[in-house]
Amino acid sequence: MEKQIVDDFLDEEYFNELRDLVMGSGFMWMYQDAVGTHAEDRDGEFYFVHSLYNGTQCEKESPMFNKIVPLLNALDMKSLVRARFLMYVNQGKQVVHESHQDTLFPHNAALLYLNTNDGYTGFDDGTKVQSVANRLVVFDGTQWHHSTTCTDEKTRCVIAVNYF
Repeated sequence: MEKQIVDDFLDEEYFNELRDLVMGSGFMWMYQDAVGTHAEDRDGEFYFVHSLYNGTQCEKESPMFNKIVPLLNALDMKSLVRARFLMYVNQGKQVVHESHQDTLFPHNAALLYLNTNDGYTGFDDGTKVQSVANRLVVFDGTQWHHSTTCTDEKTRCVIAVNYF
């Protein structure tokens, strides 16, 4: 599958509702001490996650799941594998995380950027998709890719969805 990049993917009102929810001061996040497979050995490789759905357990993991149903419908998916909100914090320098594959089996991976910043998603073919609010990138989740932190905002927030 070729990478697809779509700007202004969601209706502006719904997008703003999602962004305000996730980036609000009362939102619950879980600390993760590694980004990628071997990141625990690398400086600055941490992030925060709010898991919405985990396909290995076939269950919704958050009452916030219902908030992303319109997004899932817009992706025209057949089956959901995983859905998460991700937050990378500004560390005063841009940290480029370890490259990884989301899974070893072919599927679609979609990233919806919730805020505009100088962070990006990089791919091993050299492509960089900049974090622009309401931009969606869809690609094969077996493709090697990496995230980064940002330096021009407090956080970089993304919705990550894996599906068929």
